[in-house]
Amino acid sequence: MKAKVLVYLFFFLFFCANISEGQAPNLRSVQGFVLFTSEGAVANTAISNITGDIGTNFGAITGFRSGVVFSGDTLSQTERTALVKIDLQKVYDTLFQTTSTISDHAPAFGLDTGEVIKAGVYGIGAAGSITGKVILNAEGNSNAVFIFKFGGAFSITAGAEITLANGALPGNVFWVANGAISMGANSIMIGTFIAKGANSLGNAATLTGRMLSIVGAVNTNTNEINLSTTGGFVPLPVKLLSFSGICNNQNIMLKWSTAVETNNQNFSVERSENAINWSTITTIAGAGNSAIQRNYNYTDIPQKPGNYYYRLKQTDFDGAFIYGHTIYIKNCGEETIEIIKISPNPSTGKFKLIHDNRSQIRLIQVFNAAGEKVFEANGDNSIIDLSTKTAGLYYMRLQTNTNIITKEIIIKKD
Repeated sequence: MKAKVLVYLFFFLFFCANISEGQAPNLRSVQGFVLFTSEGAVANTAISNITGDIGTNFGAITGFRSGVVFSGDTLSQTERTALVKIDLQKVYDTLFQTTSTISDHAPAFGLDTGEVIKAGVYGIGAAGSITGKVILNAEGNSNAVFIFKFGGAFSITAGAEITLANGALPGNVFWVANGAISMGANSIMIGTFIAKGANSLGNAATLTGRMLSIVGAVNTNTNEINLSTTGGFVPLPVKLLSFSGICNNQNIMLKWSTAVETNNQNFSVERSENAINWSTITTIAGAGNSAIQRNYNYTDIPQKPGNYYYRLKQTDFDGAFIYGHTIYIKNCGEETIEIIKISPNPSTGKFKLIHDNRSQIRLIQVFNAAGEKVFEANGDNSIIDLSTKTAGLYYMRLQTNTNIITKEIIIKKD
């Protein structure tokens, strides 16, 4: 019981301005993400096996469909990703503000026979690298924390390997770079990697941990990436499989299901009209401890038609709680508008936006597959001309009065 209390205290405490040796930063909303960038594209090439949430707060997500084994949420430009962006910046700043305990290590880590590294905060003023094998030795202390700070880019050569010894845990290992992070082919990496630049895994590289970016693309290629639930990553007490809602006239029917529940007292369903001010509309008992799928539902009947946000608050028997992601139900009880259409699509780059009420569109943006913005216009444009752009897949982001809609565009050249 004492150990569990300490885990929850660790997870819910707010960020401090600085952290000391032996203390890991609080990741807060970043916790469940295995791949994330605050600004950039997230792309996968070939077949990968990924466990954890994937997200970007500004950019496209591609390649996580056919042939990819994936377990988690895929989120782009949502309220949750906006929060993750803020928290990720705090984590990045906190790690760099941590006082270095080892400042005389060479920028290169690793030996062919294995370099043994003890717990501490390693400060490298410039770019750094891993070549060969690195052994992180906790010396019997499972709370030992390893922090590596690089003032420039951080590169891992092909075939490099990190291993853990004497109680070291993946969740207590952090690599942070003021630049890009690149992991070579067939490398075996452990820990949370945060770059202020692009992040990439080479072919057949494996990662037990997270690959995150303050700004820059995140690219994977035939990789095995996961958050070890037994490796100090502080697994959530409830594994939520889904949370969804549909409008039936003026009734909003909410459904959610869990795969695992630990010490789960209840779920509170909260509603908001602006995603800022929330009110609890019902509380439903949890299963306590469960290892099988559990299904829950609730029907909300708002007093007036409109647009509503919903979120779940999960509370344990000891009072600890956590919020899940937010869903949005629009125009419930109102006459719905026709879905925005793009015609023709595919096209040579010139197409029309077809919509019953164009005054609802406030902003039009188009991004290429790398997450770079290639077009922007206000909402009164009915004809979009991208005929000067190269052939390929693009993403249109439409901001309406009540929602943000993302659509795929294909440009073909004769």
